[in-house]
Parts: sequence; C-alpha cells; structure tokens
Amino acid sequence: MIGPPTQNHRTRRQSPDEGVHARPQSWAGRPNRLRLLALLLFTLGLGVSAGPVEGEMDPESALSPSVESPSEAERLYQASIVSGNQRDFAKAREQLEGTLRLEPDHLQADLALGVVLMVLGEKEAGQARLERIGRLSGPIASKAHSLLANQASIDGRPEDVVKHYVQGIELFPDEVAMRVNLGRSLFSQGRFEEAVPVFEAALVLRPDAKAAWVDLGRSFVRLGRTADAEVCFQRALALENRNISANWYLARIEAERGEKEKANALYEVAAESATRLRKKDMLMRIRLEQNSL
Repeated sequence: MIGPPTQNHRTRRQSPDEGVHARPQSWAGRPNRLRLLALLLFTLGLGVSAGPVEGEMDPESALSPSVESPSEAERLYQASIVSGNQRDFAKAREQLEGTLRLEPDHLQADLALGVVLMVLGEKEAGQARLERIGRLSGPIASKAHSLLANQASIDGRPEDVVKHYVQGIELFPDEVAMRVNLGRSLFSQGRFEEAVPVFEAALVLRPDAKAAWVDLGRSFVRLGRTADAEVCFQRALALENRNISANWYLARIEAERGEKEKANALYEVAAESATRLRKKDMLMRIRLEQNSL
C-alpha cells in the first residue's frame, strides 16, 4: 500500500507535483512579479471567472476589443490592459485611476487597480481594495477572494488562503476553479481528509476536469486509499491518456504490487510526455524511479 512519504527518509520519493503548491518567494522576487502579472492579465479580462482549472490562461481573450464604441472610461480601461501586458504597471495604474474617476462603479477597473497596487509594492492599499470588493456579492466578489487567497499564499498565511477560497465559493458556488484551488491549498497543508470532499464537489460540477481527478487521486494516495486513487488516475487518463502525473502515480502503484513490466510501461509514457512538454526536472525524476525497478 502506498502511504504518506516520510520527511526524514533519505530515499523519500518526491511527488510528481511536489513544489507546485509550495509558498512562493517574497513580493520583491521575480517569480512573484510574474505570477502577479498573470493575475493582472486575468483580472483585466472581460470575464469574471475565478480562473481556469488547468492553470492556464489565454491572454488573447483579455485583449478582445469591444464591439461597441467605448466610452472614455472604457477606453482608458482597455488601454490599461495593453499597459499591463507590456508590464508598464505605473501607466496601468494611471489609466485605471482615470477610469474610476470617470466611472466610480467600474468594478473590473477597481479590482484590477488592487492587483496593480500590489505589483507596485503598495500591498496594504491593494489588499484593502480587494477586501472591499470581496464584501460585495456575485462573481466579482468571488474573484476578489481568489486574489486575496493568492496573496495569503504568497505571504505564507495558509488559514487565510482557505478562508478566502471558502468565502469565494459561498458567493459563487458553481466556480469549479475556486473549489480545486481550495482543495490544493488543503492538500499542501497536509489536510488530505478535508481535501477529498472539496475535489469531489468540483468533479460533480465538472466531471471532465482531469486535473481535479489527479488531485483527488493524490489525496487518496496520501490517505493510503490506493484502490480509490487508482480509479481517479484512470479517470484522468480517460480524459488525457498521456497525462504525466496520472501515469506516474499508476506506475508507482504497479511497482508496489510487483508488476514491474506494467510499471515500466507507465513510467515510459510519463517520460515521453515529460520530454514532449520539456519538463526536464520531472523527466529526470521519472527516469530515476524507473531505473530503480
């Protein structure tokens, strides 16, 4: 049976996804500035979804021009999108502030300005703006909580991460990405029992969310529920037969059973996918495990 790895064991296997949910570096670090850029681009988009489950974003959707002739406020808002894409955050701030002077109730600009302020180092002002929007209702408030949860993760405040995701879900219950992010936060805190029903609820809403199937399977692995984990990984493979993590975990399960031939075949698929996607670190770890069979 595959149980939770021990932290002090020299030969501890890394999770295929290990490091993904680790706490980011300080606000001044380049990785977080890039992460906030991605958040800014998504915030400036015309939609109000809390984010895609698979962790990818289409910047082109944020740049789609309005069909109707825009007002001056909307023109400034659209210009701020361009400035954000160009990483000219100071200019984006001026344009967003101009938008709000002309149209104080422009919630998308209000939300975007909160993120821009944080990018520029004015974290308290940005957070206060997002918290105010979070006290409203509907998808825009849910999105504010998603951004606040991200900030809490950056700051290393796991309880606040959970709090904001829960509040966002209460405001917008059908938001699958918010539920998946909540589950991942619980998982990263070692709260596997709590993560399971969160991922299950997300999958009720969206059964084709392959990342959620993998996350649920990972949670079952940590709980020692190998049979349940295997079902989840197989569901993920039914949606994407070359999914790296699903093949990798299934390879481990087969290796634990002594099925070396099956395990080797699964490791090979995972390695080929990692090569194709240029995941060099993952490829190295897969090959190391495969060679130890």
